[in-house]
Amino acid sequence: MAAKKKTSSNPGPKIKAVKKLPTGIAGLDVVLRGGLPRGRTTALVGGPGGGKTSLCTNIAANCAQRGDACLYLSFEMSHQATTRDAASLGFDLPALEKQGSLVFVDGRPALGSRKSGEFDLGGMLAIVKGLSREKKAGLVVLDAVEVLLRSFSDPEQQIQALQELHVWLEENNFTSLITARATAQPEGQTNLGQIEFMSDCLIYLDQRVARELTTRRLRVIKYRGSDTGRNEYPFIIAPGGIKLMALSDTKLDRGPLTETVSSGHPVLDQILGGGYRRGSSVLLTGETGTGKTTLACVFAGAACRRGEKVLYVGFEEASQAVIAEMRSTGLDLEPMVKKGNLRFHTAMPESLGSEEHLIHIAEQMESFRPDHVIVDAISAFLRLGGPMAGFNFAARLIAHLKSHGVTAMLLNQIDGISNIDQISGMGISTLLDSLVFLRYMESGGEMNRMLLVLKSRGMAHSNQYREYLMSDQGVEFLDLYKGTGGVKTGTARQEQEAREAAELSLREAAVRQMERAVNLKQAAIQTQHNMEDSELALAEAELEAARLELDLWHQGRQQRGEIRQGLRADPPNAKKPTRKGKKGGA
Repeated sequence: MAAKKKTSSNPGPKIKAVKKLPTGIAGLDVVLRGGLPRGRTTALVGGPGGGKTSLCTNIAANCAQRGDACLYLSFEMSHQATTRDAASLGFDLPALEKQGSLVFVDGRPALGSRKSGEFDLGGMLAIVKGLSREKKAGLVVLDAVEVLLRSFSDPEQQIQALQELHVWLEENNFTSLITARATAQPEGQTNLGQIEFMSDCLIYLDQRVARELTTRRLRVIKYRGSDTGRNEYPFIIAPGGIKLMALSDTKLDRGPLTETVSSGHPVLDQILGGGYRRGSSVLLTGETGTGKTTLACVFAGAACRRGEKVLYVGFEEASQAVIAEMRSTGLDLEPMVKKGNLRFHTAMPESLGSEEHLIHIAEQMESFRPDHVIVDAISAFLRLGGPMAGFNFAARLIAHLKSHGVTAMLLNQIDGISNIDQISGMGISTLLDSLVFLRYMESGGEMNRMLLVLKSRGMAHSNQYREYLMSDQGVEFLDLYKGTGGVKTGTARQEQEAREAAELSLREAAVRQMERAVNLKQAAIQTQHNMEDSELALAEAELEAARLELDLWHQGRQQRGEIRQGLRADPPNAKKPTRKGKKGGA
């Protein structure tokens, strides 16, 4: 029997993932796929105002707060200035220093000091090493390292010192974060010339102005040994620290839409095929005055009465203006606001950059936890920096709302009379689950409102225009027009319906007249039938009497014959006389 051959399995090289230090900034950790590389150097490069120091301070504070001690060396800003700026973001650096999780070192050259001989990094590195070992620092921050390297007059010495610093950090297994100022040359390049190549992770920050709106952006240019987000990510510096939403990494993992929620109007629910899908994105689009805000508030009112929460994001009107306008339609939103089921968040589009608006909306959602969000109106997004900026903002907002499973109702105003081609105005129609088109229709010298459901995924919705009226009683949908001559609205519809009603009355009267004539004929025929039946019955009675008389005649004749023949001596009913005898005759 042949021996079995040994099968050698070669599993291949074992992959060892890069260990990472979380920054504590949710969006940034998503982009970095977990955080900064542990035991390696990360460089933050950018121009003035890009947010390098703010980002360093935020990361250092987050690490210190969770127990990862941090050593912060500033070569440009004083301890007082750094502490003050950190406090404006909500970080208490003195408290962290007091508890020993943060050590701040002012590395600025002393005022009035004179340079004597060649500058040496040895003393500073010894201090860093000693403090790091003492505090067991998990992170070392070197802010504005180019200021430190100015101590070397020769550019070659600067490069050599930078290389020495990099090697020292690696040999001591420090997780380091270095900031450096970029030049006006290609992005990510500094006047140091080597930091971009020596660092294991290179993050570029910049600040741009487009159409008078400023936006800060972050991009990871390289990350050795790890995958990373490769796009540009807008971010803001606000109370609470750096805010970054990495929506470009959002996955399309939303499940199927099943449950429906009422639109707030029973007829509209029928038109929609049952209502809106919970967690879907709905677009109400139409010309000004067609009732988009009213229908949205009707939806919000119904949701609040069910005990659900609605966040109303307004870019065109103040909350009190919306509440006052809805009272004219018979809808009072004030009690819902006071109860806490309805919250307004309003802002002018031009007041902030698109990323700041987006993050503020996300913060409102995080604190309020709404079931539904109304955005009035996405047409205002075009004022955030043009069509492309508007599209990016709308797409990111829709993706964020979908990822949180809320029902998103977006309102959009289009220009021109019945311009159905514009729909959303920025090409986001394919991102939406339902499209409700509101328009004016001219008929007989007047304008009337019409509604058409263009799309409602998974719903057997109506494909017909429906006319509706708006009054102090709310929204009223008129019955579906079933007449001839195409769609008619308003007075023209009333006149046509009146004509059709008159024609119907005439036709019904003619039918009733013919029915009466037929009934009379039927009655006459029935009377004639009754008379004929009476005559027939009389004839039949006379016939029966004649037959009886004939039978009696035959019977009498037979009896007479029998009598004559002596067959019967007595009449049939005659009694025979009885004889009486005498006893003892003579």
